[in-house]
Amino acid sequence: MANRDHDPKKTHEIALSGLLFALAMRRISSLDNVRNPRSRADIPQVLLDADGNIHLNSLTAQMFAAKNGAEPTVPFRVYDDYRDFRAAGAYDFVTLAISPRYAPKEADGLVEVVGEYIRGI
Repeated sequence: MANRDHDPKKTHEIALSGLLFALAMRRISSLDNVRNPRSRADIPQVLLDADGNIHLNSLTAQMFAAKNGAEPTVPFRVYDDYRDFRAAGAYDFVTLAISPRYAPKEADGLVEVVGEYIRGI
């Protein structure tokens, strides 16, 4: 069930932390972000290279580059309009966000409907 009794900033930080962990563990080979154009950026600018792709390049990563190899660049595409997005194939992972700032409370009931659809694919 949808939960509107949360701190959106904290939720964003937790989600970003999980995403960064998956990127650092090299579990994500590319990332497509179909987003609300009125929301804030989902990936901090400091993590993006000149081409807009994600590149983690911490001091720790640099120190272990000889053993682990250089951090890979992860292709990152942002779609501000969902109508511009077309998937070339199947996806391994899908997320659905509850956005109290952008959707009315009445839309919360759709989370279960969309969840059933995603589980059924």
